[in-house]
Amino acid sequence: MKFFNSSNDRAFLRGVLTAAGLTSFVFARDTVISQRKEQMQLRRSIKEKVLREKEEEVAEARKQAAAAAAETEKRKLSAAAVDMAAPAQQQQLPQMDADKMRLVQELEIEMMTDMYARLTSACHKKCIAPKYREAELQKGESVCIDRCVAKVS
Repeated sequence: MKFFNSSNDRAFLRGVLTAAGLTSFVFARDTVISQRKEQMQLRRSIKEKVLREKEEEVAEARKQAAAAAAETEKRKLSAAAVDMAAPAQQQQLPQMDADKMRLVQELEIEMMTDMYARLTSACHKKCIAPKYREAELQKGESVCIDRCVAKVS
C-alpha cells in the first residue's frame, strides 16, 4: 500500500505542512515579541530607577552645598573676631567652598543636559512624523514643537 500517490494527496500533504509551518512561525514570532516587550519594560524600569537616583543625588548635593555655604558663612563671621590665625583659615575655606561649588555646577550641567535630552526626545516623538517628507519643518510641526517646549520649560 502506497501513500500519497495521487495529486490530491500530495496537495493535501503540502497544505498540512504549510499550515504547520505557519503555525510554528506565528508561535515563534509571538514568543520573540513577548520577549522584546519584557526587555523593553526592564530597560524602562532600570532607566527610571537610574534617573530617580541621579535626581536624589543632585538634591542631596544641593543640600550639602547649601549647608556648607551656611557653615562657611558662620566660620567667616566667627573668624573675623579671632586673632592673626584667622587669615590662614579664611584662605582654606574659599578653596573648599570652590570645590563644592564646582561639584554643584557639574551636577547642574548634567541635570540640564539630561532635561534637554528628554525634552528633545519627547517633543520629537510627539510632533515629528517618523518619515520625513521635507528637509525643513512644516508649519504644524513647528507650532507643535513650540507648544511642547513651552509646556516642559
